[in-house]
Amino acid sequence: MRADSNLASIPDEQNTSPLYLAMMLSSLPIVTSLVESLPQNASRGAYAGPDGRSALHAAALRNEGFVEQSVSKLPELTKARDNSGRTPLHNGASAGNLPAVRLLLEKDRTSAYIADSSGSFPVHVAAKLGHLEVLMELIMKCPDSDELLDGQGKNFLHLAVEEKRVSVVQWICKNVMLEKAMNAQDDEGNTPLHLAVKGKDKATFAYLTLNKKVHLNWVNKDGLTPLDIACALVEDEFLHSQVLPIWQNENYVICRALEQIGCSHGINRTNNRNNEMDQGMEQEEEVRIEKMAQSIAIGSVLIASATFAAAFAVAEASITLDELYDDDDDDGLFLNQALKAFFTLDIGAFVYSMIGAEAVKQ
Repeated sequence: MRADSNLASIPDEQNTSPLYLAMMLSSLPIVTSLVESLPQNASRGAYAGPDGRSALHAAALRNEGFVEQSVSKLPELTKARDNSGRTPLHNGASAGNLPAVRLLLEKDRTSAYIADSSGSFPVHVAAKLGHLEVLMELIMKCPDSDELLDGQGKNFLHLAVEEKRVSVVQWICKNVMLEKAMNAQDDEGNTPLHLAVKGKDKATFAYLTLNKKVHLNWVNKDGLTPLDIACALVEDEFLHSQVLPIWQNENYVICRALEQIGCSHGINRTNNRNNEMDQGMEQEEEVRIEKMAQSIAIGSVLIASATFAAAFAVAEASITLDELYDDDDDDGLFLNQALKAFFTLDIGAFVYSMIGAEAVKQ
């Protein structure tokens, strides 16, 4: 560095600068030395990282000391976006690095309103990963964060419910300032309660239903209320024979809970569900009948074969018995009558089994 300070501005073949590498390795002395050597108009190569990241992206993953040094020298990096559209604040939120997030917000609060390529804001990242303290900091510094929606129209509560982040959901439900977020609908019209029912998570479901500000009967774009979804999930389990004991069946517990607190069905639920059930039951009935027909056909052929063979076997035996008894003897007469009855029944069994086999084929 003393011989040529420009060496610090030369990235390697992966576009990684010495400063970025030192931060990822958490080497404070080297980071301090490199930052102090940076000129005010440093080229991008001096702080570049792979995939479009900057040294501040790396700093946000490590500690606030690195963030402080980077921002003081290169304040414009707070809005720098990598190839995925993520800012250093996105990285700090994903790592749950509260000191780094707090410092970045103090330096530039507007970075909290920059979305990545998928439409996610830092507040969404924190909620999705369950970093409650970071989420609280973001909401405190940016109170309108509940109005930020990702690429699917979801807010931070939608995402926390989907990922079953119970502590996050619990805190939001206790915060009277976030009532709007509790009943927000995404692009499919689902509220957080719809998603809790779909996710079969009793904990997040309980916190939402216990909050009096949560609307229990809102319908999504399919015309379904949370109760409709819960009932449909229970019915699907019965249709596919995936029935668990009641105490293990989350769908049943959730469905019964919604019924007990007076939730109602949507207008479209009954007709749509009945049509789906009818189609499913018709298909299952066709398969059942086909299997039954195959079994009957096989049974009919086996019966026909058995009766045909039995006739010859009994005929041979009767010839032997004729030699032992006279036709005039009582025993001989009884034997002849019994043989006639047997042959009559045997022929009947043979004929009807063949008729049955032919009918099944048709």
